[in-house]
Amino acid sequence: MGKVCSKCKQDKPLEEFAKWSQGKDGKNCYCRVCIRELRKLRNNKLAEKELLPTLSSKVCHECKQEKVIEEFYRISDRRNGSSYCKDCCSKLRKSHEYKERDKIHVC
Repeated sequence: MGKVCSKCKQDKPLEEFAKWSQGKDGKNCYCRVCIRELRKLRNNKLAEKELLPTLSSKVCHECKQEKVIEEFYRISDRRNGSSYCKDCCSKLRKSHEYKERDKIHVC
C-alpha cells in the first residue's frame, strides 16, 4: 500500500513518509525527500535574510539630517522603520499641518 506525495506527486511506499499524528493516515503529506528539499529552501531564505545589511544611520524626511538609527521609531511593517526621526515625529503629531497633510500613520 502506498501514498502519493503532495509535493512531487509520486506514488511512494508508506515507509518514505514520516509519522505525523495530524495526518488522516498518521503520515505526513510530503515524502521525506521533499521535506528535506523544503527545509533546505527555508534555511537558505533565512540565511539570506541574515546577510541583509543593517543600517546604522539614515536621513529624516522632515529635517533632512542624518541621524543614528536609534533616533527613529521602529515600525514593524517597514523594514527601515519610520521615515521621520523621533523629534520630527513629535513635532508633526502636535501640528495641525500633520493632520491635514498625512491621513496615514507616518511616525
